Formats: sequence, structure tokens, C-alpha cells
Amino acid sequence: MRLKCLFLLLFINSLITYAQKYDCEVLSYDTHISYCGRSVNTDVSYVLQINNAKGTDYAEISILYQEDTPLKNLNAQIEDVFGNVVRKLKNKDIEHTSAYSNVSFHSDHKRASFKMIHTQYPYLLKYSYSTNEDAFIALTHWSPALFQKVPVNKATLQVEVPLETKLHIDAQNIDAGQVRHESDKIIYSWVTDSIIRPEPEWYAPSAKLTCPRVTIVPHQFQYGLTGNTESWLNYGNWVAALNKGQDLLTEEDRNKVHKLTDHLSGDREKVRALYHYLQDNTRYINVSIDFGGLCPYPASYVGKNKYGDCKALSNYMKSLLKEAGIYSIYTDVYAGEYPDPINPDLPSQQFNHVILCVPQPTDTIWLECTSSTMPFNYLGSFTQNRDVLLVEKDSSRLVQTPKLRTADVQETYHHRVSIKEDGNASFISTAHIQGPQFEFLKQLDTHVTASRKTDIMDRFRLIKGTDITNYTLSTPHRDSTFMELSLEGTIQQVLDYVGSKALLKPVNSFHMNLEKPAARLQPVFIPYPMVKIDTFHYALPANISRIAGLKNSTIQEAFGTYQRSYSFEANRLTIIRTLIIHSGYYELEQYEAFYKFISQIHREEQQKTLITFN
Repeated sequence: MRLKCLFLLLFINSLITYAQKYDCEVLSYDTHISYCGRSVNTDVSYVLQINNAKGTDYAEISILYQEDTPLKNLNAQIEDVFGNVVRKLKNKDIEHTSAYSNVSFHSDHKRASFKMIHTQYPYLLKYSYSTNEDAFIALTHWSPALFQKVPVNKATLQVEVPLETKLHIDAQNIDAGQVRHESDKIIYSWVTDSIIRPEPEWYAPSAKLTCPRVTIVPHQFQYGLTGNTESWLNYGNWVAALNKGQDLLTEEDRNKVHKLTDHLSGDREKVRALYHYLQDNTRYINVSIDFGGLCPYPASYVGKNKYGDCKALSNYMKSLLKEAGIYSIYTDVYAGEYPDPINPDLPSQQFNHVILCVPQPTDTIWLECTSSTMPFNYLGSFTQNRDVLLVEKDSSRLVQTPKLRTADVQETYHHRVSIKEDGNASFISTAHIQGPQFEFLKQLDTHVTASRKTDIMDRFRLIKGTDITNYTLSTPHRDSTFMELSLEGTIQQVLDYVGSKALLKPVNSFHMNLEKPAARLQPVFIPYPMVKIDTFHYALPANISRIAGLKNSTIQEAFGTYQRSYSFEANRLTIIRTLIIHSGYYELEQYEAFYKFISQIHREEQQKTLITFN
């Protein structure tokens, strides 16, 4: 008896000692999927160990589901370290809400939430639930990497399908699964352990590229309409069938199309006129209903209500163009600056956004239909350089959107800095801004009140090391892909005197936050080039005799180029800096070289200039 008590005490002590490492652990995460050919039944169970008060954040459970596929058999309980049940979940403890109430006008995605809090640690939280779906495209998009800073000690996935079922199986960053044949079914299973979702790192790619995951898609599926994923052509036919009949415009819109375009001679100008009409007369709102949000609202609905989501607005624009006799293509895309890559060998729903493609005899026009400020034929950092699905009946296919080139993202600054004898300075700057910074400034100029703009500009530190007192933003016309920026402001103690000499501090120095090589865990992904050209004209309080510390410099590597040159005459000093970082995907093995390249630039940028005056 004493031996048993001693063993129990040692076991509890080991739990508490181990608990110091993590606030919470997922002891097990098990998913079982059964597919009968007509529906998908999913059973999910978790066992969490809450190790301290901080870990109770993970005892606040939130489960997403669809309104037409409610959760079944939702159970949860708290157990102490001895296995005694402390409390069980009651129906009154569960809150059901809209999943996206803050950003959606309407959504059929729901959230079941509950808390299972206990004050004696460690304790176990066990919960499980089931779903049954009659409408589905994939059997599962499964990943055991659930949380950052919370390990998953063991995770299992088991999928049962009828013998003759044809599947696409995409398993990445996980050990090979097991396959077992029984009399009337095939059972696929995966087991993994000690998984933890990587924490965010600077310029890291989508976690989808590095985390373990399994995606299983049947060749035949039922989602609103019967579909097929044997090819992108077949899958595109299904999307086209969903969209069929949604292109009918109101009579008012049909008349408006002809009023706007009949007097224009070229298709390009007709497309531009209708795009401006879309931007000026509709607004984007996230509407997620019907077929899980994959079917667009009819063009007539958007015309009457003047709003829609990406699907509805793209379909509406397509319908306007059709009325004008211009062909366009509904286009599925995964949007975002750091997108999840599309697997070209897995025809299926891998997208989160819709844009419009307008083929022309000599080029292609691309339209982002959700933005009231985006220039005509400009995709920008949100959808550039990635595979997209052109949805056309009997000819759907993957193509790539245009990528942002070096010439498309250039930021060019000219600064005139007048330094007073006390070392403080005033400056006037002008800038020609393209690329992502242009997109930011365009949004700022259009959607932010005048009273907040200066504060945002100052905090954003477009020119680092300064206090901005005044600025102006301008573009030649609404479809310009650049912004002209003028700034006025002050710089405190840019010049520090040392006897008859003075130290000039660097202004607007380039800095790129990066982890040290020993701490880095993920590859580097630069989704578009970075180009910055700075020209500084300093007017100093006295004539210059000699300069030390500053030198002409060139650093050139596969990752990019840095150049700096300077000249001086009388009390004038001119410094020109050019930085180019190439877009690219760099494996973890290349990170040390990339880090060294950036560090060299940092050292050059932080070098103070010692000036001797006459």
C-alpha cells in the first residue's frame, strides 16, 4: 500500500514538474471519418491537460460548424489527476453564435462556445463531438498542428471509405499513412506525435508549407450539385454550373451599361467605364450563405441592393460586361500577401477569393471587384503571382496572375534636410510610391478621416527617425498605380557636436527584422521585390572640410543589392542609397547567408558620419 501511494505521489510530482514547461498540452487529438458515398460522418475527440492558470485560455473552447450540419453528441468533462470526474458540460453552458458576426452581413457558419475552468492544476479537459454532412467537397483538411506554444503529444486520423471509392490524397510533412482493406471498405490511417505549430517568424511562408497535414478529396462529391475532381476542367464545370443563371441584370442596370459604353469605341475603355461604375455604386460586404458561400448572389440582387461579397461583385461585373458584349472569366484565387499555395495536382476547393479576368487580343485585364479604390487592371500584393482557376464551361484551367516586378514596387524619396547649429533639423521630402506602400497610402487617403491621417503617417514612420508635421498625398487620376507624397517635419539631434567636429546620425535607415540563424525554424518567403531609393541633400551649419566613416559601398548577393554613394561641396552633403531585395523562396539552409546579407546592410546603414568643418 505504501509502495502504491509512493508511486502515485511520484507520478503526480512528475506531472507538476513537467507542467512547468507548457501552460497546456494536447495529450491526444483523434479524428475518425466515415464516408458512405452519400454523406461524411466525422467524430472528433480531444484530451487537454491544463497545467496552470495561464493554460485556462485553452479551456475556453470554440467549435465551428454550419447551420445545416449542427454538432451532434457534444460532450465535455473535467477530470483531476486521479481520473475523478469534477464536472460535466451542460447544455445551458453552451453558447451558439454566428462565427463571423463582426465582419459579415449574414453567415451560415456558426460557433459553439463553452468554458471548462478548474482551479486545481494540472487537470484534464476531455471533449468530443460529431458532425454529419450531406453536402461536401473534401472528406477532410486535417492538420495536427493546432496551437502555437502548445504541443500535441499524439494525433490520429482514420478515414473509412467504400472499396471502390476513388480519392485524391495529399499528405505533406507527415509519415506515410497505413492502408487496411476489409470486406467492404478501405481504412486509411495516420499517426503522429510531438507536434507544435510554429510561431510566426519574419518573412516566413504560409504554415501550410511546413506543418503536417492531410487533405482527402473524393473524385465524386455532392455540394449543392454533383461535382467531379478528376481534373480542373471537371471541377471548373461544377463551379460554372453553380454560377449558371446568376448573370441576369435589372432593366435599370442594362440601360446603364449602354449609356456608359455605347459611345466608346474600344473594349478596354468600356471595361474601364464599367469598372468605375462598379466601384462607385457598390460596396463590399462578406455575405456567406448558400452552398457554404460558394454560390454568388444573382447580379440582379447586387444591382438592387448595391452590395455583395467577392463572388457576387465579380459575378455582377461579369454580367455588366456581358451586356456590353465583352467576354470575361470568373476566377478563383487564394488571396493574401503570404498565400497558401495551390496544389495543381489536387483539383478541388483551395480558394478564398474571386476576381475577374478579361481576355483582350494583345493582353489580359485583371479586375479586383471588391475594392472601391484599386486602380483599373491592378491586382497588387493581395493576388499577384499565384495560380488561379479560370472558370469556363468545358475549358476551366489553372493560370498564373501577373507578378509585381521591380519596376512596380519602387519607392523613390528625395529629402532636403536643413540642420541648425543646435543639431536639430527640419526637412522637406517628396516621394514617388508604388507597390504595397502605395496600396496602404491609397487606403489611408480614401478611408481615413483627415484628423487621423497625420497621426497615422507619423506612427507608421514611412520616413523613420522623424516627426511629421504636414503632408500631402496626390495621384494624377483614379487609376494611377503610384502615389505622390510630400512631407514636412523635424528631426531631433541629427547632428551631435564633438569639439570642432560633428557626428551625423543616419536618417530613414533600412531595417529588416529577422531572427538569428540559430533561432530560425522556417524558410524565407519574399512575395514581391522590395526597392527603395533615397537621396538626401543635407544643408549643414558650416562648410565641410573632411568626412570620415561614410564611404561609397556596394553589396551584391543572390538575394539583392545595396549601393551607397556620397559627395560634398561647401556646406552641402548628398547621400544616395539604393536597396533591392529580390522576391523568392529561400530554404532554411540558405537562411544564414540571407541573414548575413541583411546584417551587412544594417551595419552600413547604422554607420555614423564624422564631419570636420572648416
